[in-house]
Amino acid sequence: MDRFVGMYSKQDILDKLLDNKAPRLLFGRNTYSKAIAKHYSFDGVIDDFSDDDDWENLPILKTADLPQNAIILNCSGGKTQTVKHILDQRDVLNVDYFFFKANVENDELPEIRFGENFTEEYERHRDKFDWLLERLEDPLSKGIFNKLCQFKLSYDLTYLEGFKDLEKQQYFENFLPLKQSEEHFVDIGCFDGFTSLEFAKKFPDYRAITAFEPDPENFMICKKNLRALRNTNCLDIGLSEHMEEAYMTSAGSASSVSDQGDYKVSLRTLDDMSLDRPTFIKMDVEGFENKILAGSTKTIEAHYPTLAIGAYHNPNQLWQVAEQVLNIRDDYALKVRHYTETVYETVLFFLPA
Repeated sequence: MDRFVGMYSKQDILDKLLDNKAPRLLFGRNTYSKAIAKHYSFDGVIDDFSDDDDWENLPILKTADLPQNAIILNCSGGKTQTVKHILDQRDVLNVDYFFFKANVENDELPEIRFGENFTEEYERHRDKFDWLLERLEDPLSKGIFNKLCQFKLSYDLTYLEGFKDLEKQQYFENFLPLKQSEEHFVDIGCFDGFTSLEFAKKFPDYRAITAFEPDPENFMICKKNLRALRNTNCLDIGLSEHMEEAYMTSAGSASSVSDQGDYKVSLRTLDDMSLDRPTFIKMDVEGFENKILAGSTKTIEAHYPTLAIGAYHNPNQLWQVAEQVLNIRDDYALKVRHYTETVYETVLFFLPA
């Protein structure tokens, strides 16, 4: 039945959802949908990639099997706009979790991941946010920065319109001041080696690649994937602000240092590694970037490398990373690029003059 989804506002659809007069389904299984299932009555959850029959005591359905007149709460955290487009194309009434969270009174529902307490932090450090906005080099960077801030303040998905899933292109922007034959790429948080492989494709005459991956399972995958590359050193150690041992939690690409970790790893500083003239350092280590930078001051000061640093893991990380690096050297130009539909994979670039 054609219900002309475009005729309804988000508030109209939310009202219909809350009326509970039509089948109500969650789209996606994650922290958001788990909280919704705990506090509200729904009739099922949509997961096109699961072979399970149920989840959180709800039956699992496929998109192709949606009941007539169903209303969907889109709980996707990373592909929210793609899911909305799919449901709109099927003429299925849907509203996103972020709008739901902003318009119902329930403090038990989780905030945007990595954006917890953003409003409070934004107000507390407004001068820092304004400073970074002014310091950014180009209009595109300023636009990305403003969109991300406004979304985290309002939970209004329209601020993210135009953002796309570009993770396969991440880190390698045309503005990077890199040469074909002189580069030493340092991949901190290598995971499966994908970024190092991409670097080798784009700069086949590179001088060296050094990859750090302390998670044992990830390290074995990374070592296998990079084995055919020349002048490449894959190291199963982590980096920090000083030499120590720490616990890590194994979670694939999201493996991270944690006091409640599963296993112990050795941490060293980048400065202690005495790398041969690093020229391009990429870093995405699940919120541990600031500590690694604290142990990289001599390397950055001496070699002035291009930096590409993931800076999206907490509300203040963008300005904190910028401030930390510029305190080491204040002659970098700064740009921001964003590589997903929502709040993940924001990279702050530091470009030598």
